[in-house]
Amino acid sequence: MKVRVVELTILSEGKIWRGTAEAEGDEVRLAGADLEAALGYRVEPRGLCRGAVCIPTAGHQGLVRDGRWGLRGLSKVSGRPLAFDRDAGVAVLGDSPQDQRERLESLEAPDFERPDLDGKRRRLTEFRGKKILLHAFASW
Repeated sequence: MKVRVVELTILSEGKIWRGTAEAEGDEVRLAGADLEAALGYRVEPRGLCRGAVCIPTAGHQGLVRDGRWGLRGLSKVSGRPLAFDRDAGVAVLGDSPQDQRERLESLEAPDFERPDLDGKRRRLTEFRGKKILLHAFASW
């Protein structure tokens, strides 16, 4: 398969990173410096590190090639789900299972603001301690 340089946008943990990457088939690879800028992972001899936590990378076939790190491989070793649309040049890396568990255990949804049926802007925090029904829909 042919490797090509592509413009890429990565969405992760509420941050947006834009830059270039190498795409080959359904894999997209970032240089180590871009991996840190986009996702906060530092490349160290013991693996990929964020803060005090390191993910061992030794023995993971195809994770790194020619100094570039594959997002699919990173998704597998970190347990973070990946959605990648090659044609749109967008990748989304979800939360790790540990992060998801911690958020669910708190049973507290993050605050957000949306209009109610009358168009008045409302915040979720206005309803803390009350039972509410949220309805979400998408219009295309």
